[in-house]
Amino acid sequence: MKSDDTRTETFNTRYLKRTPNNRLNFIGVVEKYFNVFTKNCSSDTQDTYIRDYNERIFPHIAPGIPICDYNDALIDSILGVIKSKNAYDESTIQSRYLHLITDPIDAYYNDPSNSQKELSPLWGSAKKITGSDQEIASVLLSTPKSFFLSDEKAAFEALSDPYTYDGLRPGLMTSISTGVRNNESAGFNFGDLIEMSNYPGYYYLRVVRTSEYESNRRKAGGKTSNAPRNLPLIKRYVDFLKARMEFILSKINFPYTDIRGKRFESINDLPIACRRDDFTNPCSAPELTTAGRMFFKDEINIREQDMSGIAYMIEHNIETAEKDPTTYLFRRNFATHLHTLGFPIEWSQYYMGHLIEDDILKRWDFNDEGCLYQMAKLLENHPFNNIESKSSSNRIIVKKHAFITIENRELNDPIHIKILGKNTNVKITSIKSNHPTATEIDVTQMIKEDVKKEK
Repeated sequence: MKSDDTRTETFNTRYLKRTPNNRLNFIGVVEKYFNVFTKNCSSDTQDTYIRDYNERIFPHIAPGIPICDYNDALIDSILGVIKSKNAYDESTIQSRYLHLITDPIDAYYNDPSNSQKELSPLWGSAKKITGSDQEIASVLLSTPKSFFLSDEKAAFEALSDPYTYDGLRPGLMTSISTGVRNNESAGFNFGDLIEMSNYPGYYYLRVVRTSEYESNRRKAGGKTSNAPRNLPLIKRYVDFLKARMEFILSKINFPYTDIRGKRFESINDLPIACRRDDFTNPCSAPELTTAGRMFFKDEINIREQDMSGIAYMIEHNIETAEKDPTTYLFRRNFATHLHTLGFPIEWSQYYMGHLIEDDILKRWDFNDEGCLYQMAKLLENHPFNNIESKSSSNRIIVKKHAFITIENRELNDPIHIKILGKNTNVKITSIKSNHPTATEIDVTQMIKEDVKKEK
């Protein structure tokens, strides 16, 4: 390989490397990381690539778009323009220009010195599945269509903490526990959890709204307004939701008006899945998709090739009509459980939101509590009910008071106290309660006395 100083081509300086607010754009990334992603290329090849960038790619790059906003859709748009302007066939785009777009993006996200913590939009992308038809077919043949049992168990355990401040995780917990799509998971409020009036102790989620694509605005959902889809729940997920509500109630007093001026009368008005620790602000479906990809990559260690294989099948409508790999995995996995638990095909079609292939049964027939109860009884054997919770049943949550806010995670843990905006730690020698097994204890007066002693 020739050394870099034998190159004859240089990048055209008329192309802006940064956005108007001084953020690095695609052109700046190409120039900054060019020697990184072409390190195994000869200087002649590097010269060819620089000409490609100057003459065929950079003219179609919007300099005002920062590199962190690049995604599959934007990349497809750029490739489409290059193809059209130069009358290239698809094979030329895939074999030559695809990697000239994706390689610098990968180099940017793989740079450990970058302060950004986001997941590359290309991780698990269908664009990573390239080669001949035979090579692609071989990759797809080895792509798992559902979780391995160990991955499923690890995913459920990791998501089952109701006390997290990351509001996206309850959305992922909803997806793995019910098999709903991301836009449905983003549409649930706590008020959609309903106990069956004729069967106390059995609950269902009511699908009456979904999240609009690319935003967190809600719209009517559940297929029909007069016949919402009601989903009986596994017990462990019901327990999770109840604990989650208890946790939020320890942080917010109702009625409550948030920073956006929206008033909430009770916790039933709050979303199950929210934007980080903003409990009143519902998340969007794309945010759940991104959170799911990061979860699979960083916590479950699912191979990128497997995620890319699923994304490729989705993009090319191979055996699925889903729109993203996270939804695909959660839904395929849950549908498999419905089958093994003994759900008739029509019940599964109803639960998963598919067209019911029955001349007699209609969607509103499933709103009968007797039918929902039969489903719930079958769901009692779901394997998630047999996974031991990592969340301690002895966790103490103390109600929020004007003077102090108190919380700990275990009975014997130190108690963290926030007093009038300041943080401190006070050693409590004993907690006496008339109800030793209660998970909520009012120790306000006791703490006040101990604070006086500390002063």
